[in-house]
Amino acid sequence: MKRTFCILLCLVFLACQPTPEVEYVKSKADGTLEQAIFVVADTAAPESEATEPMTPTAQPVAVPMTETPWNESFSVAAAMDRIDVTVDATVRCPADGTAPAASMRFGMPDEATVQTLIATFLGDGPLYLGDRTRTKSYYKAKMDYCAAQYEVETVERNREEWQRLISMYAGQYADASDDAVPVPWDGRIEGGVDLMTPNGDGTFRYLKIDATGIKFQSSLDTTTYIRSNAHAVADADEQAAAEAAKKLLGAIGVEAEIAGVISTEQAMKAFGSVVLDGYVVYCNPLHCGLPSTNERNFDGFDGDGADWSAAEPTYAAQFPREEIAVCVANGAVQSFSWAYPAHQVYVENAAVALLPFDEVQALFRSDIGKVIHVAKGDPMKLRVHTVRLVMERIPKKDAVLQYDAPELAEFYLVPAWEFLASVEVEWSVMRDALSNVRVLCINAIDGSIIDRN
Repeated sequence: MKRTFCILLCLVFLACQPTPEVEYVKSKADGTLEQAIFVVADTAAPESEATEPMTPTAQPVAVPMTETPWNESFSVAAAMDRIDVTVDATVRCPADGTAPAASMRFGMPDEATVQTLIATFLGDGPLYLGDRTRTKSYYKAKMDYCAAQYEVETVERNREEWQRLISMYAGQYADASDDAVPVPWDGRIEGGVDLMTPNGDGTFRYLKIDATGIKFQSSLDTTTYIRSNAHAVADADEQAAAEAAKKLLGAIGVEAEIAGVISTEQAMKAFGSVVLDGYVVYCNPLHCGLPSTNERNFDGFDGDGADWSAAEPTYAAQFPREEIAVCVANGAVQSFSWAYPAHQVYVENAAVALLPFDEVQALFRSDIGKVIHVAKGDPMKLRVHTVRLVMERIPKKDAVLQYDAPELAEFYLVPAWEFLASVEVEWSVMRDALSNVRVLCINAIDGSIIDRN
């Protein structure tokens, strides 16, 4: 196996994708999932034999939990070698063996929510149209910054990216206005808003809301961060950043859990943006009381033309993941991003019968060797530290999955068991990147594998 090649790919994607002989399918779409979702568990209500869809209700639904320790070690065969697995986790299982299942859609928040977001992020100052402020001076500053980075960059691939950005900003510079005359907002929301308000020092705060998400920046040059391999909150500075994120989420009425924190220096950021000195706090939104996570599946390390095919998952969630990132620096929130939020969530069944957890454990033991590729001569070690019930998106039958029209997409939110692990490798450069990766996700209703790549 070409280790240098794998190291580079893993640092970028956190996983090298194998080439299975059988392509993954988006969904079986044969009605079996729907049938399971709309059957009420025997322990839930007298009408337990009902098979017709129930009347959807709004969130939330409480899921009482009990804690179960899981500690064991075993080895399984995996192409082209083996995986040594150690599980050391405390699992929170539904007390009555049931959990909610829901439907969700994307879309613009309602007007009341939009007004709350505006008040929280922009305050009560004058509101102007944000898309009218990208002037020639703004794009000239962008070009100058990228040109300076291009001159000192030594990696040819990155030089090409800096050059691409310079060309893009040059085109936008040509079309931009010469000066910035703020245009007052007329109060119309329609398909979205792009607003700004003055900071008092000649700069502006920006807030953009549409069907694809919510984005706040303390200025146009504030860094935009994307998902990174965050760790649990540790020291006082990280705790302060997490508290600032929680306070913000409470102010805008969002139920979420802190997924992890990472320094801005280590976080993945949009290419070409300026790094702030602070922390990025990642949060998992809660639906029906369970987290909706955005972890990628780890598929292992690709071999040199190995003849191998992974087990075909029954379902695959291929649409962009819902994620919340809050950048906290200089004691204040500098940016906020909530990508593809599930604005419309309806509980289809508050008590779907789940597989007994001992069956889930058996499925994990049998499936983990089918979904991770291991190169010959390099047995892999997995230390599973987190096993938790989450809400996973599965596209509905005939769902329209278009990035430019997210409001057309419809999904089920189904309970699923997510397995997070550290992958032990000998290359020190990769240890941090592989300390918290999703190695398997099992549908808690029918035991099928759910893939997200």
